Amino acid sequence: MSDEQNPFSHGKGLVGGRGRERAEHRPEASLVHRVVLNPYRNPGHMVSGREFFATGPVEVEIGFGRCHHLKDRILQARESRFLGFEIKRAWCERMTRFCDAHQLDHTRIILGDARPLLSELLPVGGVAAFSVFFPDPWWKKRHHKRRIMSDTMLQLMHQLLEPGGRVHFRTDVAEYFQVVEALIADHGGFDRIPPGLDAQGRTLPLTHREKKCAEYGIPVHTLCAAKR
Repeated sequence: MSDEQNPFSHGKGLVGGRGRERAEHRPEASLVHRVVLNPYRNPGHMVSGREFFATGPVEVEIGFGRCHHLKDRILQARESRFLGFEIKRAWCERMTRFCDAHQLDHTRIILGDARPLLSELLPVGGVAAFSVFFPDPWWKKRHHKRRIMSDTMLQLMHQLLEPGGRVHFRTDVAEYFQVVEALIADHGGFDRIPPGLDAQGRTLPLTHREKKCAEYGIPVHTLCAAKR
């Protein structure tokens, strides 16, 4: 997909601005590991990443945080290939240690914002599931454009999903949940289905945040939408 076709190529509304420029000027060394893709610093990773995800099924988790869900899901669905995005280096390092400990090679992770890279790495109609769990709600109205879930993002997910592919969303912010419900309803290309299960009927793992919400009695709002 060219820059003209990629709705996030210019970085508007993204965390930290334009992804390529941010990578070029980031003072810390990039994260180097066999499961880490760094397409901005290493153009060869763009090519190898496309080849890696050309055969599926592919599952994408955007903002995997402390890795609880992603770790368990990787072990649960060994038939899938996984792509995880996270902007905190320490949690990406935690995932590299997990992949080493379990000798896993069906997973790739990226330290950075997912939005400008999804269409560059993933085949159209080749993604089985997107998971977005407890994303930053960006409380102030002027910051709402930074929210990961938007009409533009939902349309990109729809393009990349295979027929029947799923969007899993969880949050403990009721207002954000209502926004995402409305986005899905307005899009028209998704059907709401019972949440918490994968396409094979397996119960999806919990995130760290979800476990804490259960501990403190905080309601969690969940939805799953399947591409028509």
